[in-house]
Amino acid sequence: MFFWKKNRQQQLSAYIDGELLPSQEMRIGEQLAFDAELRSQLADLERTNAIVAATLTTAPAIEAETFAAGIGGTAPRDTPSQKPRRHLAPAAIAAAGILVTAGITLASLRRRGIVWGSK
Repeated sequence: MFFWKKNRQQQLSAYIDGELLPSQEMRIGEQLAFDAELRSQLADLERTNAIVAATLTTAPAIEAETFAAGIGGTAPRDTPSQKPRRHLAPAAIAAAGILVTAGITLASLRRRGIVWGSK
């Protein structure tokens, strides 16, 4: 039963995206005409698509001068004394998190006597 419902949702998603063959599209359309639950599922998927699309749209970029003027400040000036900021790559942050987690796990296993370390 679960696989049938999952397949049905995949077909509805493909129907919304226009990825079905004309014969499949016509069959889903006929089912939609007679099945209120299926129409409800279709409406839910369309709302989900709309939310995702709205989330993924990017806001227009604001120029620094416009932003500064909007908050009552002055536009930023290029000064050679300012150092550029360094940002860590997401992979570096993830790697550091994995190392910390591994260290905590190893310490916990040693404390419980499951792993022996050098003394």
